[in-house]
Amino acid sequence: MGDNRPAMSAARKTVLCIVLLAGLALLRITDTYRVLSHTYDEPAHIAAGMEWLELGRYTYETQHPPMRAVYAVGPWLMGVRTSGEGDMWDEGRRILYDTGNYKNILTAARVAALPFFLVTLAVVGIWAARIGGRVAAVVAVFTYSMLPLALAHAGLATTDTLVTATLTLAIFTWTLWLDSNDIKHALSFGVAAALAVLSKFTALPFLGLTMLVSGLIWIVGRAGPNRRIHVRQFGRGAVRAIPLGLFVLWAGYHFSFAPVAIASDRPYQALDRLVGAQGSLHNLAYRLAELPVPMPEFVRGLGQLSTHNGEGHLSFFMGQVAAHGRLAFFPVGILIKTPIAFLLLAGVGLAAIVRLGARGAAATTVVPALAPLLILICCLPSGINIGMRHVLPMFPLLAVVAGLGFSKLWRSSPGLPYLGPVLCVTLLSWLGISSLRAHPDYIAYFNECCAKHPERWLMDSDLDWGQDLDRLAAALRRHEVGEVYLAYFGSAIPERHGLPPVIRLKPYMHVHGWIAVSEYRLAVGTGPPFDQYRWLTAYEPAERIGRSIRLYRLP
Repeated sequence: MGDNRPAMSAARKTVLCIVLLAGLALLRITDTYRVLSHTYDEPAHIAAGMEWLELGRYTYETQHPPMRAVYAVGPWLMGVRTSGEGDMWDEGRRILYDTGNYKNILTAARVAALPFFLVTLAVVGIWAARIGGRVAAVVAVFTYSMLPLALAHAGLATTDTLVTATLTLAIFTWTLWLDSNDIKHALSFGVAAALAVLSKFTALPFLGLTMLVSGLIWIVGRAGPNRRIHVRQFGRGAVRAIPLGLFVLWAGYHFSFAPVAIASDRPYQALDRLVGAQGSLHNLAYRLAELPVPMPEFVRGLGQLSTHNGEGHLSFFMGQVAAHGRLAFFPVGILIKTPIAFLLLAGVGLAAIVRLGARGAAATTVVPALAPLLILICCLPSGINIGMRHVLPMFPLLAVVAGLGFSKLWRSSPGLPYLGPVLCVTLLSWLGISSLRAHPDYIAYFNECCAKHPERWLMDSDLDWGQDLDRLAAALRRHEVGEVYLAYFGSAIPERHGLPPVIRLKPYMHVHGWIAVSEYRLAVGTGPPFDQYRWLTAYEPAERIGRSIRLYRLP
């Protein structure tokens, strides 16, 4: 009995530390609600979710799967109902504005992200404890809970926190299954994998490539006479996990059963790109597309995403605007949007895991270092470069690695016994201070390399996603502005946010008076040649509104 008490006490202290860190993170996230107006994509996610929740169908936009319906639960409980608008953006704005209770409805939608954020912290802590002990668990949770990128998107009604939580859980249960060959872990993986795919379609390549590479490593590691036994046991688990996962996935689409396409929608451009515009294969593909199948929205969504990726998306990167993705976008973005202390700790952890992997470490130990690299590889050729949020699932895994890195660094200098602890405390302090200083502008966080002029590097959801409209209204009231010229980037209706009379600032329209312009509009304008509002950069703004709007007064 006496021997068990210290261990239990240490375990309770670990859990208490993690709970306190989670509580602090929740306070910081929810405090952003009072400051930030809705971001560009939030109305669309809420509207699509409301259609799924109330009407039991999913037709607005299938490029994102239906897990985003969680963001409609809060508004629905407040009495908001769908009006059947034909456009999801109009429907989303109607949900937010028409009751006159904008802030409360937006908050009710956003809080649905918090349980997923907590799930991520829990998996990070449990995983880090398994490979590095209790100290690694606390440090891993600390590092993830201090990441501005994670805090930013945990405070929004978007899909990124959903897929980060469910994908992290799926990869963790996958490693448990590889290590134990246990049926219960196989079933857990089946459910978690389905939830990840229901959160965002990028979970398919992220998880698929991770499973392929780590599975091959697992097979090679099972060399010997028992390999067939291990593979046979794994196969029995797969036979149970796959149907369960497909059932959960189909349930997410309300067990829908219908044709993927109907003849009145011909021609099908996505199919034509695959099989050609005519011929026997083309005709067969069209007939198959018009047969009833389970969850046709899933197939349509993959087609929409493929089309979107192929066509590209207008994006800003290092002073240049392009319609298609660039290979350097995500690597550079990670380096400038991630706290430097986090990168250093993760680097130490990666080196430690490489050494452990060379000695035949378990999948639970190796995959946290392997999966982030595979996720990044998946994203490199992407034609949609609109934010580091698309690689957010990397960071819980890197937090686990950082926790192990902290443990190794603490004990790394036997000749200089205080060097390791001093470095560890310095890095954690640096991370904490830089994170706290970013509050509440986590969306627009850039590390010390680029913090002075982030608008020269990235835009869109990395800097200006329309989030500072309420702050602009407050600033205009403070200056007693009678009317304002506005060039705003976002999906909000400015007049519904308490602004004085608004005059839309037209391209190349040189005016005097009070002028508010979003950073995105300064950088990208309204399209080619992208310079419609850059004449304003010759003047010094009277005030910066948050990090995303410049307010000028030209007498």
